[in-house]
Amino acid sequence: CAEDEDINPFEITIDSLLIVPHVEILEENLRSMKDLPTTDDEYYDIDDDTDDDGGIEELIRQEEEVGKERLLRRLQRKQNKAKTSIQEEEEDVIQNINDKG
Repeated sequence: CAEDEDINPFEITIDSLLIVPHVEILEENLRSMKDLPTTDDEYYDIDDDTDDDGGIEELIRQEEEVGKERLLRRLQRKQNKAKTSIQEEEEDVIQNINDKG
């Protein structure tokens, strides 16, 4: 208790707040940042990138084809569901007519 220890009340004013992450996480982030290439590294050399452009273009073309095929399959499934639902409605109407007749 503060009264037993002769402690007087006081105010604390915080001008700024610094949050420090765990040391392990900070060290890991620093190591990761050191591994990143800089703009001076060969990784960013524009002349070297031209060799891979054909491969990149081919990958883009392949992904576009995959996307088109998926779209066609989705549209076909929708059409099949629509046809199935129309057939079921027709069968229900015929069944109702037969039940009444």
